[in-house]
Amino acid sequence: AIGEGIGRCPQLGTLILLFQSTKVTGDLAAIGEGIGRCPQLGTLGLDFNSTKVTGDLAAIGEGIGRCPQLGHLNLIFSSTKVTGDLAAIGEGIGRCPQLGTLILLFQSTKVTGDLAAIGEG
Repeated sequence: AIGEGIGRCPQLGTLILLFQSTKVTGDLAAIGEGIGRCPQLGTLGLDFNSTKVTGDLAAIGEGIGRCPQLGHLNLIFSSTKVTGDLAAIGEGIGRCPQLGTLILLFQSTKVTGDLAAIGEG
């Protein structure tokens, strides 16, 4: 699976995953775990444009939080229905001391989580 493959690349410096115009209900937890096994990751882009996201966003947030070298994070949820745990994403972002660029895009998005929780990270 994708998450396992990502996790086998501990020297990975850049990861861009595009899920545009798809229904993502699969194993986001495995992707989050894989991201968390990449301590050298400096750039991460996750694009869920025009996507229904019902997977485990908490695992994505936890994975982000285990990337101490992350300097650039781009999360796109445009035209998307998000029903996951956005608080965990905020917590993960807050554990990235090298983060210099953060792009969060929720344009035309239906969010059923607490967006304020992202800022608390």
